Amino acid sequence: MSQDQNLRSGQVYIKKERTRMRNVVLKNITDKADKLANEYNKTKDPGLRDQWYKLLRQVSEHQEPVSPSARRLSRK
Repeated sequence: MSQDQNLRSGQVYIKKERTRMRNVVLKNITDKADKLANEYNKTKDPGLRDQWYKLLRQVSEHQEPVSPSARRLSRK
């Protein structure tokens, strides 16, 4: 393999690993949010609702960034 191919395969591995880790984090947040939602539905405790919203805000921190070209396509 040439240096370019080694570099490229390393970059692909890193991107896949980041994607995998982000998916694990999102799954964890989703599971916690589901438990809070179920508990809130049983108790109607406003504190649980606030915790649920706080968790949902964390999802936007872990979403994959959208490239500028993809943003242009989504506006059409």
